Amino acid sequence: MSDVSERLSEIMREKHISCRKLSDMTGITKSSVNNYANGSRPIPLDKLQQMANALGVSAAWIIGWADNRDGSNNDEQPDQEIKPLEAEFISSFTSLSRQNQVFVLKMIQELLETQSRASDSQE
Repeated sequence: MSDVSERLSEIMREKHISCRKLSDMTGITKSSVNNYANGSRPIPLDKLQQMANALGVSAAWIIGWADNRDGSNNDEQPDQEIKPLEAEFISSFTSLSRQNQVFVLKMIQELLETQSRASDSQE
């Protein structure tokens, strides 16, 4: 189970909201809610926001970008706006196995190095 699905399941348990109830509240199918809650499928951004709204928490908290359920952080720095593409990436990334997460991070590092070299050569 990913951190995203663990947080989703946690808030559902605390609020005594079943997959059926969350489905009724959001219009998302019960089977999809169940798949998101057990971590077998990544949560699309639009569904993440719908569920967060219904559960009274921020999408940033569900995906682990915020320490507190209201989207704030304990370090009291200003909240950083999560762009839709970033939220989609995080949701997908946290659904990957640890081995695939490491692979993706290595690929990102390689892309950043390539981008830096290309930028340096244009100067």
